[in-house]
Amino acid sequence: MKIRSLSNILYFPLFIIGILILYFGYGNNNGLMVWIFVPVILIVAIYVGHAQIDYWWLKKNPAPLDEPIIKWLDKFGYYYLSLKTDQQQEYRNRLSNYLFAREFMVVANKEQKPVPEDIKAIIASQAINLTFGLEDYLLDDYDRIFIYVHAFPTPLFKFLHRVETEHTDKVIILTMDQSVHGVVEPKKYYNIALHAYADAFTHVHPDKDYPTVNHLGWEVPEMIFEMTKQDICQICGFENLDILVVHIVAFFTNKSFYLSQLPHEGAALSKVFNQ
Repeated sequence: MKIRSLSNILYFPLFIIGILILYFGYGNNNGLMVWIFVPVILIVAIYVGHAQIDYWWLKKNPAPLDEPIIKWLDKFGYYYLSLKTDQQQEYRNRLSNYLFAREFMVVANKEQKPVPEDIKAIIASQAINLTFGLEDYLLDDYDRIFIYVHAFPTPLFKFLHRVETEHTDKVIILTMDQSVHGVVEPKKYYNIALHAYADAFTHVHPDKDYPTVNHLGWEVPEMIFEMTKQDICQICGFENLDILVVHIVAFFTNKSFYLSQLPHEGAALSKVFNQ
């Protein structure tokens, strides 16, 4: 059986040691009780650093992706298919680790339910695409992805919308249909999953040397998406969107065309994402 969480394994012997110290030391004047602090401190340290411990372990011992997900990548993973064989293995490792390290939940009728593995992989692949050239692909603490079956309001935005990256609680919220279609058919549907991850990335890394794109407007993204600004905003559910995030989505949707139209900005994004 493949061990996915080293931290959970490390807890067990420390709990046993703690119980033995309590059993043999409590009520006795043998000085054994003073050692109870050792397993307690180690358990607390593992709890605080469990994410880093498991991340280190998974990098050394990645679990293989399920075969149906690999078949999906072979058919629809346009970024994955552009990589060399050894890079594809690294991509699969990262996707497997990301799926383990992040919580996905479907929200329907005010209830939360598990997300099918294929849907999780489709959405998560966009995080891997975005960060593949970088060491950190988990995007800090944006570790919860909530998926609605329809447009939704939230406390921050009380109107119906389809994508939101909530930066205070570090939560990504998406609608299922638009997320899946945006990945599988990016020329027909705006990729809101990539949009959400790009939004998260710019907040995790605010000091990177992003190109200034405010003055460029929407012309090149509109050409790449074959949609108007109004169409894209309507899909997302907002009157306006962060233009830098939109340009990042455009860059990853069609790098060659973006670079041909905006070589300076494209070169800057290539450097930011090490693409």
